[in-house]
Amino acid sequence: MDTDPILPDLQSAVICEDVRCEVNGMQSLVGVLSVIPAPTLPINYFRLCIWTRWCSGSGKFRQKSRIVGVDEQQVVAQAEV
Repeated sequence: MDTDPILPDLQSAVICEDVRCEVNGMQSLVGVLSVIPAPTLPINYFRLCIWTRWCSGSGKFRQKSRIVGVDEQQVVAQAEV
């Protein structure tokens, strides 16, 4: 019996420099950023991560994350999981 998918709810999204999975299964966010201070591009970060927490979904979904420029049109970086 096929069930209709239930859309998940995005609870939080955090930009940070790294996400580490500890031995006990917990995740540690390193270098949490509230703003990306960049007067010009390219920016000087070794790694930039977007950590998200989703809940209450049923089915298969894909997440597409994009970093756009100040004009909100130019895509600087994107990833899909």
